[in-house]
Amino acid sequence: MHARRILQTEAVIGSTSVVLARAEDRQTLRQQVEEAAATTGRFIDIDAADGSEVNVFVTPTTHVSFHTRTVTPDETSGGMVLSPGGNWDLL
Repeated sequence: MHARRILQTEAVIGSTSVVLARAEDRQTLRQQVEEAAATTGRFIDIDAADGSEVNVFVTPTTHVSFHTRTVTPDETSGGMVLSPGGNWDLL
């Protein structure tokens, strides 16, 4: 028997990586990023798979990418949202 597969999308905005909540619409988020990039800068809010809300500031020079893959429900633990800036401790 094959496990059910679902789509999981990760957004990388600047130095922030976020696994999107299933209810977060990638196309709507993409439009919000494009609109923010057309200004001098604006915050956008993202619902993450781990239940948190992530706020990122997007400017015309912010690099953004979306990565979508097919996973099993067991692989959708939500992951961690960490900035590589190093302002965190793991215990």
